[in-house]
Amino acid sequence: MKNLLLTIIVSLISISVGFSQYALQIEGGVNHGKVAVTQTDIYQHENITGGYLSLMPQYSLNNRMNLRSEFQFSIEGLGFENGYKHNLYYVRVIPGVELKVLGPLSVLGGLNIGYIATTGGCTGGSSFKIPKGTYKSSDLGLLTGINYTMNKFNLAVKYNFGLTSIIDINVTDVEGIVVDQGLGKNRFLQVGLGYRIDFKD
Repeated sequence: MKNLLLTIIVSLISISVGFSQYALQIEGGVNHGKVAVTQTDIYQHENITGGYLSLMPQYSLNNRMNLRSEFQFSIEGLGFENGYKHNLYYVRVIPGVELKVLGPLSVLGGLNIGYIATTGGCTGGSSFKIPKGTYKSSDLGLLTGINYTMNKFNLAVKYNFGLTSIIDINVTDVEGIVVDQGLGKNRFLQVGLGYRIDFKD
C-alpha cells in the first residue's frame, strides 16, 4: 500500500506543474487476455474477458502532446481447460504520453504499474478462494495503444505487455518431479470508451 501511495503521488507531482491546460478523462471498457506463460510450451492458460474503469488526469504540453496519469481498476486473470477461472482484481497506475499523429488519431505509450487488490476463483456456478501468496502483489508492464477522439468522446484500444512475472510455475510429471518451469506475465488487450472534461487555468 505504501508503494501504491508513493507511485500515485510521484505520478501526480511529475506532470502537474507548469502546464496551461488540463483535463480529466473518464474511461471504461473490456479487457481480453490472460496471464501468459513464458519460457515453456508445456503449460498454457486460456484468455478471459474482464473489464476496467479509469480516471485519467491529462496535461497538455502543446497541440500535439499530452501527459497523462491513468488510475485504473481492472478485472483480469486467466482460464483453465477444465473450466476453472482465476479473477485478479488490480489497481493500476499508468503514467504515460499521448501523441497526436493524424487528425483525431493519436498514439499512446507508458508504464503500467499494477497492485493486486484481491483475487477469486470460480468454476461453473460456484466460487472458491485462491490461497494468499499464489500471485505476487505487484507487476510492471508496458502500455501501448491508439486513441480516436471525436469532440469530448474517445475510443481507446490499448495493449499491456507484462514485463515482470506475477506467478512462478513449476510443471511436474505424475510423480511430482519438476520437468519444466515457466513465468506468468500479464498480457491483455483493452478496448474502451471515454469522456473528457476540460479545465483551464
